[in-house]
Amino acid sequence: MVFKFFNKKGQGHVEMIISLVLFVGFLFFVFVFANPLTKADDGVSIGVTQEGLVDELSYSVGKLSVIVNTTSDCYDSEGFGGYGSSFVEVKDVVNLRRYTLYFGSFFNPSKVNVISCSDLEDYNFSLGPYNEEKIIVYEEVERFVNEYESDYFDLRDYIGAEDFSFNFLDLDRNQINFLDDSRGLGVEREPREGSVVISRDINVRMIDKDARIYEVILNIRVWE
Repeated sequence: MVFKFFNKKGQGHVEMIISLVLFVGFLFFVFVFANPLTKADDGVSIGVTQEGLVDELSYSVGKLSVIVNTTSDCYDSEGFGGYGSSFVEVKDVVNLRRYTLYFGSFFNPSKVNVISCSDLEDYNFSLGPYNEEKIIVYEEVERFVNEYESDYFDLRDYIGAEDFSFNFLDLDRNQINFLDDSRGLGVEREPREGSVVISRDINVRMIDKDARIYEVILNIRVWE
């Protein structure tokens, strides 16, 4: 019986080639199938619409955590100017020593810069890190829906999109309605007969003027 032993150096080359092939295959998958700008055969692209829509509905929102030493302490907003001139406070219902401040230009004026513990005499607190994120604003969605229904074609051209519709769903994929009526938070438009329709779900966060946060799904459909 004859035993043949692989040369270790040659075996290493084979493994390297296999790894390279797998890596190139992975990149091909990402760019062809997972690329948000991928177009259908007829040239429809959902990526441009997604980017334009999310940008139109979003604001940059700052977030700062404040921890008071005891529940008998409060905090002072002096020196917060570097984060923004307008904030809304949200008190943690579990950790009563923690307050989260959201900074933005769209909040309810009656709640802006209101500190709920300001009647306390002692000010002992520490600040957590400050960060910003671009987040969809509920009131901007309301505005956009109304503009879509009244002037669709100008709005479509403004954001540089294909023909499109969109809806906001909860995490169980149930339609979300306007806060003050039963209309669905979104718009429906029937594609032309024979159109190729591309649909995409995006998990997003939404905030309203009272700094309430919602975890939702944005469903976008485009066609040409």
